Amino acid sequence: MDSVEIALNTIYISLLIAATCAAFVASRNLASSTLAILTAALVGAAVVFVLQTYFELQPGSDIDHVGTEFTLDASAPFIRQSTYPNYSSRASVEISASNWLKVNNPGAFSNRDKLFSDFTIFSFIAFMMTTEFDWQLRKWVYPGGSLGTSTTVQPISKPEECKIYLLETLREKLKLAGNVFADAPITAVAPNRLCLPPDTNLKITSRSITFENYFYRATWTLDEGFTVMSHTRPGTGDMPILTSGIPQYETRVSGLTADVIYFRFRAKSPTMPKCKAWINRIITDSHDWFERKQ
Repeated sequence: MDSVEIALNTIYISLLIAATCAAFVASRNLASSTLAILTAALVGAAVVFVLQTYFELQPGSDIDHVGTEFTLDASAPFIRQSTYPNYSSRASVEISASNWLKVNNPGAFSNRDKLFSDFTIFSFIAFMMTTEFDWQLRKWVYPGGSLGTSTTVQPISKPEECKIYLLETLREKLKLAGNVFADAPITAVAPNRLCLPPDTNLKITSRSITFENYFYRATWTLDEGFTVMSHTRPGTGDMPILTSGIPQYETRVSGLTADVIYFRFRAKSPTMPKCKAWINRIITDSHDWFERKQ
């Protein structure tokens, strides 16, 4: 329980006791108009305090959905997005992870449902490690005209402003979730560490990733099932069949739903706008990570 919630509940109980006791004292001294006025003032102030804290400290929420598309080639085998943008760190991470699984656990490609879900969760962790490695990341965009646009990033969080998760810790969380890509390589930044807001607890399950502290709870959850499935070779109308009788290719279009709750007891904290800006940046950048193909 949040310490602010405990403090508020203690104040509410104390005000109730104080108002009750004051009313009792005043009722036994009805000849004193001063006690009656003071009791009314105390009760009025208590009511105003309770109402103001209720209306001032309101929770917030946000929801988003990011689409994913992955293709499995069971003959290679590999899993990846059919096309990636040029110079994409995502392409490097996902192709390396697929190659790693082929060498270290090729049997995992046969369980297609688990393969697609594990790959999505792994890709989101890779996205955090390579793109969102500091919750107070500073970005500078330089329009380059004919040379294209370049972006530089700079981590600015001080050590006391971070809850640090090392890459090894994230691997352990992926293993506990049963993710087959837990030990796959990630070329992480900063180096091999993820700086989250203070006191943030990171939870990884087989189908979700949750960030939570006293300010928010933000969960990205895999869709139940998939929106589209195709067995054609990407870019063609061919549908090759393996000797085992199953389609060689399988492309699934699915996604992740972001469900964010901002807790009421820190609603007016100076830190809350920073937390909201961070979560909004993750939402925006996750669309670029998963949905950009050119």
